[in-house]
Amino acid sequence: VVNQEGTFGALLDAHTGAQIDSFRGRFVAPRGLVGHSAETRGILHHVDGVSVFSAQTRTIANHAPCGGSGTHLVSSFSEQSERIATFCTDGSLIVFGVDGKVQYLFPNVFGSDRKGASAVAVSPDGNRVVVAGLDSDLVVLELPSQNKRIYRHPQVGVIGNLSFSPDGRFLLMLGDRGGVSIWNPDRGVTIRRLPVYGDKAARWSIDGKMLFALGQQLRRWQLLFVLNPMHLSASSQPGI
Repeated sequence: VVNQEGTFGALLDAHTGAQIDSFRGRFVAPRGLVGHSAETRGILHHVDGVSVFSAQTRTIANHAPCGGSGTHLVSSFSEQSERIATFCTDGSLIVFGVDGKVQYLFPNVFGSDRKGASAVAVSPDGNRVVVAGLDSDLVVLELPSQNKRIYRHPQVGVIGNLSFSPDGRFLLMLGDRGGVSIWNPDRGVTIRRLPVYGDKAARWSIDGKMLFALGQQLRRWQLLFVLNPMHLSASSQPGI
């Protein structure tokens, strides 16, 4: 958990509620807790680095792949591969393991004159990273080939929420212009856009069969009907 001001965070035992450890610093709240794996490992992103914790061993490791203080913008964690991606204030993206060892470095992801990013997501298998720019660009980075593709989605606005489906086939996007979008990273197209407004967060269910969005109220969609909508036609027989 992280407080609203983003100055204090704590790691709690989900079963007992006991505090395992605490953090003080300039955290990114309320999206500080990025993810956790089946091994109960997770990361906490803050502007000075990334803290990797293990609930099993109750150990915490702090990494600062971007270098100096205040240089870490956004991070994402791959549950399956335990691969972390962090976007830095100099416009670079660094992919590293939970041990802190750098695996890939992408300088100037959006070009030399554009350095901002609002969200980043790592696919479950760790072989694809998607970065959302402040001007609605989406950059898809393939690993290990390091190929790069750029797509533009101005209708979404600034993307503050970006996450892969559990099977890695789709991306969930939540922009500041309203609407939850389901995006296909292979084709670079939006599969479906759900016109909701005022939502602050969006998540997949663990099995990937439902979508949730949270604003003033909690919204839920069944993926079976979202991705495969039913089309009804009128019968030719009168009165039916």
